Amino acid sequence: MNPVEPTQSKPIHNSESPRLTFLLQKYDYSKCGQIVFKFVDSRSKIRIKKLFFMKLKNILKTTGALHILLGLLIISLLIFSVETIAGDASSEALLLVRGTADVVAASNLGIGCLLIICSSIKDKASLRKVLSGELTLIFCFLAVALFNTFNAGTIVDGGPPLPFWIVLIVNPLLCIYGLVNNKN
Repeated sequence: MNPVEPTQSKPIHNSESPRLTFLLQKYDYSKCGQIVFKFVDSRSKIRIKKLFFMKLKNILKTTGALHILLGLLIISLLIFSVETIAGDASSEALLLVRGTADVVAASNLGIGCLLIICSSIKDKASLRKVLSGELTLIFCFLAVALFNTFNAGTIVDGGPPLPFWIVLIVNPLLCIYGLVNNKN
């Protein structure tokens, strides 16, 4: 026996799929909380089983990051493009819009930080309560966004732009997933 050669109790794999299967079977998935693809080799067939799970802490961190993103989007709109959005508005109206929008942006930044800090809570029942509060808040945001979109041109000028819709749809989906999934 050559001392340089590794001793191996398992057979050497010739293709990448069985080697990947072997490595994935050795990994402990219970602590990772990520999207995992598990490959199972059955000689001629390879089945792919998707395991999608996120822990409540990761959901809170993600929704917090989405709130921070929403706040930063509002701030960037205030800094760079208020005049292009409402070019014919008076200076008093622009000041009113800026005064209201910066409060909304600061609130979103604060809520995002609060959710990220709340992700360190160890009690799952408390984490679920925080997620329920976040879901209620986002449904209020969605109600306002839908109202503005459906009444565009009559009561208001229009609804939110596409990046806001992405945040307003992904955030409640994550919250609902976290509340429905009992394995977290």
